[in-house]
Amino acid sequence: MYLGDCSAVTSGVDYSPGSNDLTHQDNTDLAGCCNLCNQNSACKAFVWVKANGQCWLKSVNTPTASNINVVSGQRGPPTATPDQCVSVNSGFDVSPGFNDLFHQDNMTLGACCEYCNSNTGCKAFVWVKSNGQCWLKTVNIPPVSNINVISGQRTPGSQCTAISPNYDISPGQNDISQQLGTDLDSCCDLCNHNINCKAFVFVPLTGQCFLKSVNLPTTPNNAVISGRRG
Repeated sequence: MYLGDCSAVTSGVDYSPGSNDLTHQDNTDLAGCCNLCNQNSACKAFVWVKANGQCWLKSVNTPTASNINVVSGQRGPPTATPDQCVSVNSGFDVSPGFNDLFHQDNMTLGACCEYCNSNTGCKAFVWVKSNGQCWLKTVNIPPVSNINVISGQRTPGSQCTAISPNYDISPGQNDISQQLGTDLDSCCDLCNHNINCKAFVFVPLTGQCFLKSVNLPTTPNNAVISGRRG
């Protein structure tokens, strides 16, 4: 049984509560509930109750409702790849031992990326190579060297465009302002709230955000993530 075989696995979200139930089973674990859904051709989603291990199979995957007592997911493996998250770095941990939102065992790297993207509180993820553990983080700094993991950051929302890991914009020139201690989403927001900003450059290692008055030229730089005003 492998949780990576299901997608959109999310803590705190219920599917169609009280209706559209195919069947349910007691005393399962989360990966087993995923497996039950995948074995039932009519199943579109599952809801797993944390307290008692009940697994509810659903014939629909909408509507959703907030419920802190459950973890839900959808039939079939995730479509996400690590490329759909940004600043994916082998050998770097994020805030080890602190700022954990949730964790799940037996996930692929792509599923861990999707898991972060589907949880609004997640800013970054840490995936353990040896056992597939996926740790969701409420922060994306500080990075710490750890050869046993791969980390990455949540894909920012649609407020900004042309999000480009490893590309700088007009380095050393055309800066409007800079700010320390930001994350990628807030750097995007800073640009959108400044009428003179055309683009931003975010430095994951330090949390620096540079607002730019131009969006060209671009220059390769594996230490930054850039984007354009939305």
